[in-house]
Amino acid sequence: VTGVQTCALPICGAALVSIAMIQTRRLTRTEDTGAIVFYFQGTTTLASLLIILLAEIWPADGVLGSAMASQSWIWPQSDHWWPLICTGLLGGAGQIFMTQSYRFTDASIVACFDYTSMIWALILGIFMFGEWPAPIALIGAAIIACGGLLAIFSERATRKA
Repeated sequence: VTGVQTCALPICGAALVSIAMIQTRRLTRTEDTGAIVFYFQGTTTLASLLIILLAEIWPADGVLGSAMASQSWIWPQSDHWWPLICTGLLGGAGQIFMTQSYRFTDASIVACFDYTSMIWALILGIFMFGEWPAPIALIGAAIIACGGLLAIFSERATRKA
């Protein structure tokens, strides 16, 4: 993966996440939470299936060859099934709660709480896997956290005015 691709992928990911958040907020006006979660999970499942299928036929020496090779399907080992099932159940519950939260507040506020996933990933990475983040990652996380706090305080000030 080249330097340009390394920079472009997170930016594209952030843009897609923001579009999903805004669209979810709009859908809460007309759709039930269960329907929205079903649409989202169905769409992401089909997109994931497409990526897995493309990874099988993608040329290894082509553009994004190594990135596509990392997306090939690998059957989980028998001792991996329970963690995967638990991850699916907890992730599904989290998706339902997150979608329901869009009914009660703006997407900008919900996004701030979604950023706490960075903190949980940091804690779990350290205690479960012994992985410490690079200093640049901590700086980036601090910038994002400050931006989230700024959004919350700005929203609160706007509501008081």
